[in-house]
Amino acid sequence: MCGRTACTLDQCKIQRATCQYSKNKENLQWIQKYDWQNYQTSYNMSPTQVCPVIVNAKSLAFEEKVDDHALTLMRWGLVPSWFKGNLQECPLKTNNCRYESILEKPTFKGAASAGRRCIVLADGFYEWKEIGNKKKQPYFIYFPQEKEVFTQNRDSFFKEGEWKGPRLLTMAGLFDVWISPQKESYYTFSIITLESSKTMAFVHCRMPAILDGTDEVSMWLDTNRVPTKEAVSILKPIENLQMHPVSSIVNNSRNNSIECIKPYIEPDKKEIKNTGLTSWLIKGGNKVSPSASFNSHSSECLEKKSNQSTGLTSWLIKENTPAKRFKPNS
Repeated sequence: MCGRTACTLDQCKIQRATCQYSKNKENLQWIQKYDWQNYQTSYNMSPTQVCPVIVNAKSLAFEEKVDDHALTLMRWGLVPSWFKGNLQECPLKTNNCRYESILEKPTFKGAASAGRRCIVLADGFYEWKEIGNKKKQPYFIYFPQEKEVFTQNRDSFFKEGEWKGPRLLTMAGLFDVWISPQKESYYTFSIITLESSKTMAFVHCRMPAILDGTDEVSMWLDTNRVPTKEAVSILKPIENLQMHPVSSIVNNSRNNSIECIKPYIEPDKKEIKNTGLTSWLIKGGNKVSPSASFNSHSSECLEKKSNQSTGLTSWLIKENTPAKRFKPNS
């Protein structure tokens, strides 16, 4: 699944970050025509919001004639062209489109047959891993890069003519054009999902169809020469991803801050600061350590056995450490 992303680059930086997908390796043209195409950067993008996508410019019904790929804005949640009614009343859940039913399901069949394919851009996406007791841990997932790139000074992203910022995720999508009762055109999209790779299976059984590289992106967008059935055949679960756990504040889509993407460590997994007799006792016995640690640059979760603290050691730890920062094992 893919129901939440982060897209924090403004228009200019998105154009800089996607030059490799242009035929001449220069900035892609940003095509924006309708009032509803109001793009706002977000650390917590959710369905119904407007997101940046790459398309074959010829697949747009805009007046501009661009013989290249282009950037534009579309509303997340595909509304099929045949839908009758008001946009806000559309009952279809179409933020995702299953790979297995692209060519058969009526909701997507028309868009697929018409070659309405797009690339959905994002810094990364969020997924929730079930951890027991009806609890879920959110993870932020992205192309391999230093995770600090998401939180560093944005002014450093472009130096000496080269893009130094994050490599944006390029997710395969389908779009359709819905005409409102007021005769206004709305471009809406759905992100294609498939069974997870070994990397993603750690978190969830499904993942977005991610195109890794300029050749795959170009083939997906070449709607003139590559029919959708052939294009769909290149969609595969990829392993080339990194991830790290993030705070549960991302659960609420109204929360939109950098805290949504920062690596998160549970308070009771932080090592306590030991002083005096407590330090001596812990040093002489078992070292208190987190019950689990996560390597944010891979998909592996390394389980560590936690040590039980009893007697005087437990009492000293309790006295020297705030309850919210440490919870001794029973």
